[in-house]
Amino acid sequence: FALTPPSTALTAITPIPEAEYIGPSQRFSTWTSGGKAYLFDDNTSNLFSYDPGSDTWTKLSTLITTAGVAVYAIEYNGRIYAWDDQGDIWAYTGAM
Repeated sequence: FALTPPSTALTAITPIPEAEYIGPSQRFSTWTSGGKAYLFDDNTSNLFSYDPGSDTWTKLSTLITTAGVAVYAIEYNGRIYAWDDQGDIWAYTGAM
């Protein structure tokens, strides 16, 4: 859903293009940058961008990670970085 302040009404948006597992151990990292929203799914290691102007999701990448470890992601200085609780770090350098 989308929320545009000052309104408190939620508007439905296009769902993520693939079924995501939602469970008790599910973690998402989300942030916005440059007019787009980004979502990193810790369970599948998939990275998506969302363009609100066209109401479309784009799968940017699947990070190669170690199974069973927590992975987190952020955007910094125009690049996306992910790290896990084992000390591994990845940088996504593709188009945002």
